Amino acid sequence: MQFVKEARFINYGLFVFYLSLMNLGVYISAPFFTPYMLYDLKMSYGIFTIITAVALITKFVMMPVWGKLSDKYGTKKVLVLAGFLMPATPIFWIFSTNIYYLMFAQVFAGFSWAGFDLASFNFIFDTTKREKRATCVAYYNVLTGLAIFVGAILGGLIVKYNSFFWSKYFIVFIISTVMRYAASVIFLPKLREVRIVEEISSRKLLMKALTTRPSSGLVSNIMNFRRNNNNGNIKSSPFMFKLPMRKKKQ
Repeated sequence: MQFVKEARFINYGLFVFYLSLMNLGVYISAPFFTPYMLYDLKMSYGIFTIITAVALITKFVMMPVWGKLSDKYGTKKVLVLAGFLMPATPIFWIFSTNIYYLMFAQVFAGFSWAGFDLASFNFIFDTTKREKRATCVAYYNVLTGLAIFVGAILGGLIVKYNSFFWSKYFIVFIISTVMRYAASVIFLPKLREVRIVEEISSRKLLMKALTTRPSSGLVSNIMNFRRNNNNGNIKSSPFMFKLPMRKKKQ
């Protein structure tokens, strides 16, 4: 209770409140994308798997890009940008049932969620001291876990008792979008960057995220490793690790 009382006065406390409200909004709709695709859209399991995989692959590819941008321009800047992109993901699902359109929606979801998840994770480390981190993370897990539980219950009740659209899932997609944006509008302006970083506008940051080649660093590392190997001069690389040497018995 002491943490809850003091949270609104500290950077990390506001961040925990932000993610708690965000998770409340997210999980109002999160459990219902699968039944919407399988029951309302009558997707085959193959198409369902492809649609789901598109978001996961995009997220995996974009994580290094957002990581570099976060290191250079700050965790908060990435969190703010992703925090205003990601909330739009549910609303895309009400405009069309075209498979290619939904694949685009999933690319957008993977792109924005990669930045949001990475920035959220990094912000915990930026705003907590090592000796208090375990306690801070425990507070975070309790509050966000409670928010997820409440959000899923509310979403289930809304789906069960509404009949506003041809699909009963549309209303939770809309409510989820509104609540996500409400969380970002209320809390993101109150968060502070704790590191000294380069300044950049959100528009330029978005352009950098869109135009950076995600594989450039990986390809460069592989080429350098092969070049060194061919020259007979094998140097350490991100793909190699040293095994601990065993001490000889005396």
